[in-house]
Amino acid sequence: MSFDNFVTSSLVPSVLSTESVRSVFKTIAAKQIVDSSSLKERESEALTMLEEADLIGSGAGGAKYYVTAKGLKVARDIEQL
Repeated sequence: MSFDNFVTSSLVPSVLSTESVRSVFKTIAAKQIVDSSSLKERESEALTMLEEADLIGSGAGGAKYYVTAKGLKVARDIEQL
């Protein structure tokens, strides 16, 4: 198993284990850049988890969230599963 596949296989069950986190990740990954006001306040825990896993990042001032290169790789792998 390559390192990239290991990263995806370890992140999917751990970070993306709940439907709410998967939903937030898929929203950001599909658009690649999302205005933070479009994400609900109750999703702050999911956003924190995704940022800590380096799947998303936040722009200056936290006004926007974007999918990272690692996040794009994971999103592509999820589509292939």
